[in-house]
Amino acid sequence: MTAMTIKIVLRFLLTACAFAASVSVAAQTADAFVQGEGKETVQATCTRCHSATLVTQNSGSEDVWRIRVRLMQASHGMPAIDEATESTIVGYLATHYGQKTAARRAALKPEFMPTNPYAQEPAAD
Repeated sequence: MTAMTIKIVLRFLLTACAFAASVSVAAQTADAFVQGEGKETVQATCTRCHSATLVTQNSGSEDVWRIRVRLMQASHGMPAIDEATESTIVGYLATHYGQKTAARRAALKPEFMPTNPYAQEPAAD
């Protein structure tokens, strides 16, 4: 390959990557919240300060979401909302982003674990 061909290929790949990233971001912001009763209220309230992704990557029961909303009001400057709006937000989030049974990924299988650099060889008798 000539230097000119390499430059053309690299420019094409860079353009393709930039396009793919922009499509991903557009899709993420356009439909970040799942459809459901209360979506518009959640979107209008929560995305004043947070990206939709930040909200949707979390999970919790109604109690957990209510605690989070009240903590944001008490400590982080979230404007006061009436009880009906709070119930709509908490209900939507608990329904669509409810408590997960496990928030961490499963442990790696031993064959995929790196060698422990601090492991000591067993003592020879």
